[in-house]
Amino acid sequence: MTEWHPVDPGAGDWSSEDATIADHASHEAATLAATLMSSTWPDASDNLLHFLSNSGADKQMDLDAYLEDESEIRTAIQSRERSIGLAAIERAKTSGIEGPVTFPVQTGWPGVEAASHNWYYATGSGNYSMHGQVTVYPPDANHPEW
Repeated sequence: MTEWHPVDPGAGDWSSEDATIADHASHEAATLAATLMSSTWPDASDNLLHFLSNSGADKQMDLDAYLEDESEIRTAIQSRERSIGLAAIERAKTSGIEGPVTFPVQTGWPGVEAASHNWYYATGSGNYSMHGQVTVYPPDANHPEW
């Protein structure tokens, strides 16, 4: 799989600066706002509260809920999966394959942006990659289609 590189060139080490009084006031205001918005934007609120905790720990995200809520992103991913399968079938057909053949898959890192306020404020934009393999089977007596 190709290596992922952060998009933000200004990303630095965790906990790299001392907080000022203004930073503490902003922290309290953001904590209050995130807490108040937890029922409206639960994932955005949870992510902001995690960030404000300043633990440096990884944050797990509910990807199934994200894809359920973000139908355009889910549809784009499904469309890409389908096009990968169709390209594999076409390649197998033009190569004269007579038995099953497996192709490696690596898509790179296309970008996506959440449409809902909840997920936009939780994640903003991001990148995903598909990595694996697709196996193509030629038609046979029991399965007339590729």
